[in-house]
Amino acid sequence: MNKIFSFRVAMLFVLICMPLAGGCGGDASSSGGPTGGTGGSTPVDPNAPDEILFQAALLDYDALNYSAAGDQFKQLLDTYADSPRRDNAAYLYGRSLYELLDFVAASTALRDMLQQFPGSVFVPNARYYVGRSLFRLDDFAGALPEFVAALAADPAGLY
Repeated sequence: MNKIFSFRVAMLFVLICMPLAGGCGGDASSSGGPTGGTGGSTPVDPNAPDEILFQAALLDYDALNYSAAGDQFKQLLDTYADSPRRDNAAYLYGRSLYELLDFVAASTALRDMLQQFPGSVFVPNARYYVGRSLFRLDDFAGALPEFVAALAADPAGLY
């Protein structure tokens, strides 16, 4: 019983301090840059249908309209197999589900993103939000390795 309480206190500290340090909000929307989410060499065409959809979804996400944003990120994933924004859209789809408090769906979507895009710059963020989702589901044993993996993926990062 004492171990569970100690773990909960430690994780609450992490969950409270990360947003205060700027580690939890808006991280994916701006870090993709002009080359898309993975930092690859494929330039993003601002007039391409997938980019227009991504930007519309991002506007909804930034406006805290997570339901509409999630639907549009999912549409991008389902429709544009060659989009350079797929890893970013997959991450933000999972984050939208997290913000809608659908922690089961969020952890599933983020794990799918991790499997599909293991080299993405969003891996540490996705791991962290898988951990947060599991934590919110009271799966503390499952959350801890995700938090550790987030730190291991980017030791100098915010998480």
